[in-house]
Amino acid sequence: MKYRIYACCLLTLIAATAVRAINRVSVADVWGTRGSSIELPVSMDNDCEVVAIQFTMTVPEGVSIDVNHVTRSSRMTDHAVTVSKVATGRYMVTVMSAANTPFKASSGELLTLYLNIGSNLSNGYSSLLPLSEVVMSLRTGENVVNSVVHGTLTVDDAAPKPELTASKTDIHEGEAIQLTMTTAHPVRRATTFSLTA
Repeated sequence: MKYRIYACCLLTLIAATAVRAINRVSVADVWGTRGSSIELPVSMDNDCEVVAIQFTMTVPEGVSIDVNHVTRSSRMTDHAVTVSKVATGRYMVTVMSAANTPFKASSGELLTLYLNIGSNLSNGYSSLLPLSEVVMSLRTGENVVNSVVHGTLTVDDAAPKPELTASKTDIHEGEAIQLTMTTAHPVRRATTFSLTA
């Protein structure tokens, strides 16, 4: 009897964990050279109909966020984005819809911020880009965020070279081949394109 109760409790715990919604804001790990401006992608995974997000990002001394330059992703419809400096090294980002329109899709990049890296930072310098005061809001105003992934900035004057891989190495005239180029500077991204021999 004791083992049956234990097994039932364990199964209930596993089932509850499996159905827990994931509502997460993530910041990418990025690399940049001194004196440069680099992209900083921010992504969101949401199992609920989120209509707005807000967070405060802290950047290290010698780094700033361009408050006038933000790239919106296709996940937004009528959403307005504001970036404002609230204190030294602290920036608040707000994305909201006046009509409470939910974001499209349930995962992926939401927006791109732009970091300005000071020329006074040392090569090899690395710092966390922590988020705080994170809100993922439903239409009701309920905050459903349950996970945050902080990014990292690394200053590296020797940018890594892109990697190029081919879908096949033995090609004949008229055959198509897919090439994938992966870059890790400033953000790890893969781009695939097709060629015909």
